[in-house]
Amino acid sequence: MNCPLCGELGVEAFQVHGIPIRNCQHCHHRYADFSAKPSHVATHYGDAYFEQGGVGYPDYLADEKILKAHGRRYAHILSRFTPPGSVLDIGSAAGFILDGFVKQGWAAWGVEPNPKMARYAKETFPVEILNSAVEDAICTGTLDSVRPPQGFDLVTWIQVLPHFVDPLFVSKELAVRTKPGGYWLIETWDRQSWKARLAGKAWHEYSPPSVLHWFSRKSLLKLTKNFGFEEVAHGRPSKQISMRHVQSLFQARKQEHVFAALGYAIAKAFPANLTIPYPPFDLFWTLLQKSPA
Repeated sequence: MNCPLCGELGVEAFQVHGIPIRNCQHCHHRYADFSAKPSHVATHYGDAYFEQGGVGYPDYLADEKILKAHGRRYAHILSRFTPPGSVLDIGSAAGFILDGFVKQGWAAWGVEPNPKMARYAKETFPVEILNSAVEDAICTGTLDSVRPPQGFDLVTWIQVLPHFVDPLFVSKELAVRTKPGGYWLIETWDRQSWKARLAGKAWHEYSPPSVLHWFSRKSLLKLTKNFGFEEVAHGRPSKQISMRHVQSLFQARKQEHVFAALGYAIAKAFPANLTIPYPPFDLFWTLLQKSPA
């Protein structure tokens, strides 16, 4: 499989779960050599992804407080650059990240492929807060099936870009829906971080076919520049994580790696509902602005 971003040849670096992980020799993107079926989204982001741990979440709804706080932190960062406007959130899940923006005065739209998570968001948040298009405040589906309006002031992609089969298609779709001078806020994993390089193939984010792409900040900026976006700020996120989630991450890999088995043994000694800071060394966020022209 050639590179999904530039179409050039990729060379296999290693395999995870029998799936080759390749490095592009031209643009240096790292990607999974995986041909997704039409049922890919439903198969890998169904209820089990949010409830059974492994590569997903052991109990996504139980982390509501943590995730809402994360959304508020990002809304505060955006307040340094732009007043509240309209925001499109990709992969909204139960709407927790989006809620942080809504509380700061943003008019919100969301797209979420998991029906249970989207329904939870619609039933939990007062519809008058979310959007004037009441039933469509959080749409159930993907960008293939849902057609959000154009002219958003902000598009947020929090931990979703590496999951897309075709990042070029998604970037093109969302660029069209972002107004000139509007922003993209992207949080994703940093494959060039010392933590990722030290862990090698044992890094928890090498988890195809759920995660299919691994970016560095440099490679992400190269991608977004093709759609008229330039970086205006970046950083490492201040993030909390439940011990329940930590235990799940280590448990999923403990049979494959000694490091994961040791981590799981240590994590199991703590209460599952304990909240701890996530060491952000292998994460980054970037705020990008679309050319006003």
